[in-house]
Amino acid sequence: MYNLKEHLDEENNAVNTFTKIQVEKAYYLGEYKERVLGALTKNQLIEDDVYPEIIDLMGRKEAYLLKLSREIELKKLRPYIVYAEKIGLKYELVDWLSYRGDIGLVVASDSALENQEEELIIRDMD
Repeated sequence: MYNLKEHLDEENNAVNTFTKIQVEKAYYLGEYKERVLGALTKNQLIEDDVYPEIIDLMGRKEAYLLKLSREIELKKLRPYIVYAEKIGLKYELVDWLSYRGDIGLVVASDSALENQEEELIIRDMD
């Protein structure tokens, strides 16, 4: 027998899952969360020196793309860009109204990661 309540619950769950995925994607500069190796906030990029953890992530075989927010001064992004060019890692400067949150840099894979870290934002240097 057809159960309308079960059908509506399933539909609601699907919509909630889709919405959650889209919010996460907007937060991580257009990347799916399960593809993110690591990230830095805009404040970390502005206030601190180059993060060796990000340099290490950029060199991993899973690293496919470096995304950088155009909201950050180019001189703060330059060390990451120079290193990406040196190792042949693709990079993009992104500027999109739909991006939400305080993420300024993302190192991403081209596929979902199996053993993804729980905390994707690298710890602050302070």
